[in-house]
Amino acid sequence: MTLRTITHINLLAQAVDDPGGVFSGQPIENIRQLRIPGDLIIGGVFPVHAKGSGGISPCGEIFETRGVHRVEAFLYALDMGALILDSCSNPAYALNQSLDFVREMIGGSSSVISEYKCNDGKQPKLLHNSIPKKSVVAVVGASYSSVTVQIANLLRLFRIVQVSPASTNADLSDKNRFEYFARTVPSDNYQARAMIDIAVHFNWTYVSLVYSADEYGELGADAFKKEARRAKICIAIEERVSMKPESLRDSIDNLIKKLQQDKQVGARIVALFVGTEYVPDLLQKASERMGEDYKRKRIIWLASEGWDRNNEYYTLGSRKLAAEGAIVLMLESQRVPTFEEYYLSLHPGNENFERNKWLRELWKHKFNCEFDLPLESKLNKCEAQRQSADNFSADDKVQFVIEAVYAIAHALQAMKENVCPDDSIESSWISRYARLPQIWLGKRVHFSPQDELCCWACGKCEDYEYLINETSCADCGKGNWPTESRTSCFSLADKHLKHMRWNTWYSIVPTALAIIGILTTIVVLLIYTIYADTPVVKASGRELSHVLLCSCLVCYSMTFILLSKPDPFVCTIKRLGIGLAFSCLYSALLVKTNRIYRIFSQATRSRRPPPMISPISQLALTAAFVGSKQIFTLVWLIIQPPGTQHIYPTRADVVLACNVPDHHFLYSLAYEAILLILCTVYAIKTRKVPENFNETRYIGFSMYTTCVLWCCLILFFIGTSSDFQALVCIFSPKIYIILFEKHKNVRKEAVGSIMQKRQEASVGSYYVINAISEVGVGRGEVNKNFISERLSSPSPTVHTALLACHRKSSSSCYKYTSGSPRQTSLSNASSTAHDTFL
Repeated sequence: MTLRTITHINLLAQAVDDPGGVFSGQPIENIRQLRIPGDLIIGGVFPVHAKGSGGISPCGEIFETRGVHRVEAFLYALDMGALILDSCSNPAYALNQSLDFVREMIGGSSSVISEYKCNDGKQPKLLHNSIPKKSVVAVVGASYSSVTVQIANLLRLFRIVQVSPASTNADLSDKNRFEYFARTVPSDNYQARAMIDIAVHFNWTYVSLVYSADEYGELGADAFKKEARRAKICIAIEERVSMKPESLRDSIDNLIKKLQQDKQVGARIVALFVGTEYVPDLLQKASERMGEDYKRKRIIWLASEGWDRNNEYYTLGSRKLAAEGAIVLMLESQRVPTFEEYYLSLHPGNENFERNKWLRELWKHKFNCEFDLPLESKLNKCEAQRQSADNFSADDKVQFVIEAVYAIAHALQAMKENVCPDDSIESSWISRYARLPQIWLGKRVHFSPQDELCCWACGKCEDYEYLINETSCADCGKGNWPTESRTSCFSLADKHLKHMRWNTWYSIVPTALAIIGILTTIVVLLIYTIYADTPVVKASGRELSHVLLCSCLVCYSMTFILLSKPDPFVCTIKRLGIGLAFSCLYSALLVKTNRIYRIFSQATRSRRPPPMISPISQLALTAAFVGSKQIFTLVWLIIQPPGTQHIYPTRADVVLACNVPDHHFLYSLAYEAILLILCTVYAIKTRKVPENFNETRYIGFSMYTTCVLWCCLILFFIGTSSDFQALVCIFSPKIYIILFEKHKNVRKEAVGSIMQKRQEASVGSYYVINAISEVGVGRGEVNKNFISERLSSPSPTVHTALLACHRKSSSSCYKYTSGSPRQTSLSNASSTAHDTFL
């Protein structure tokens, strides 16, 4: 039934429409639509006329700015067919008008005509020169939110895309209800938030609220109240107004009475969420009711964008006084100079002028002139000279109309190329083609798939962004930072380049530790030099002990290199010095522990001593290990020459560093890590040697702690951790004996202790006997049975004395008589310095 009714309406509309979209026999003032032929038809809905005052005419006076200007902006941007409707600022009338958008979809011209026959049996035909109707593929409009909601509810049933250039109703952001709707202006939610931000800025904590009785006012007021609660702003008075004169008068009276009663606080800030048509009457009534008192108790209006800045009626008569001091939010829009040139070029007789019949009505009303007058007529004739750029001000939403047209046009073009190249255009294209594209008109415009983003409210730029203009931010880029005014950027490397500085705790603590370590190492080195001929020092192995102490000094010194400002020289020393210090340290430890292990393991298998156990051999092995690492480092320096670079740990930081990433140093330290692991392995294997050789226990403890520290490596302590372990764990027992237990640092007679315990023989002493028997000492051979009987005692002095004989090539260690060693030979051997197998 509904379909048949609409079909009848369709037939009636086709019968009365003329080619220009003017109803036959009706005056120009009653034009309600324009139709322009084209391959594709884009619809448009604009408030060309005000809402009628009632009676038989639904439309009132013509609007120039938000009516005719927007129609011309639509036509200026469009290069396709168009069907433009006048909403007359009336939701019900606009909904009735919008049936023309869907009429062709539910019953086109051919289908309607085929259902009817004339009395003579022939099919009815279209009027002469009538334009064949085509389906509308998209609609631009409407302006008022109340009108837009009505039209959107209709168009969504037929999956017709709608893009509004002016409606800010928050409900329109609900994609579940309006899935085919988009807009080029922000939601009222952002507008309400901006109004509250203004109130907070001026410390207005007590305000009044006036809103219109329509979707725009009610939803805007709801958003305002929500934001007011968030900001803890009280709403003293809340008034809902309608366009009915008595309702508007009563609301204003009620508002004024409450304002007058509140003498102390006043709540004189009135937030306005009303449409454009409400504002003139609202200002007039407020001025009349306040009278002379208005000058003393002025109302400060905080108005939404519904306040039309181009409306001259706002400032006529007493309204001007009421409007003074108002704070009005405006959608941030840009002038379109090419449109202004286009509009000012329109004049009677011009093709672009004649296609818009509403221009004639506007000129008649604005310039009080007439068209098509005979030459002899004395009436005022409409001529081209009427238009002037001096008093011209384009509507502030012209930009948004053009953007809406461009968005639809570009999307249709892209859809045709990518989705349906066979020219089959459907009205539901928005659901199949990624919504609307981004477009440019002096700035970028894009459509949000959810709630719209505010393109005009003030928002804080990121810390690293600068202002392109009053509303747009741009990234300064890596290594740059905005100036205090945020108008430009500067290089962080020029003013805030970061590197280690000596006056920070990050440098003071490692430096203090390094100095303590250096002083301690020097003290140990001096003690070892002063007591070089004592048994403990000799038993420690003077050669490698000095190598270890020098390695510790280099390690501590590297702390100052690591904390210095990077430059090519510092970076070179850093790469050479770290490897040299650690390789010397761990190579010496490895040679010592390996020697101990080989000596005692060989004793269980053979009487022949292992090769390369002399001091010179130990130094040669250490030099070989260190040299291998330095060759690798030199090759690395050739492949990647040292230098500096800027690194950016955060957007606000620029750090000067060597041009080698930290993980490359980890690769370089892999060699030292291998030496460290081998030292630890040999320290574990030699942990049960006889008592006097338990220096390996100290080495083992040093290696265990160093391994733990290496697992949680800290850059600033990379030059201080391992050397502290070696210095404290290895050398402190010797220094303690030298300084505080001097009775242990003397020669002892070994014979008594040798004879005390014959039942227990150590593996080390047994090996020493075998080693001595293989190496001829003096002019005779050692009596193995005699020494074997007398080396049962685990006395450390005896063990070290005999092992120390390997270091001598003379016969001073033993004396022989009749081919047998004398008893004094052991005594002399016992007096030899301890030999450390570190």
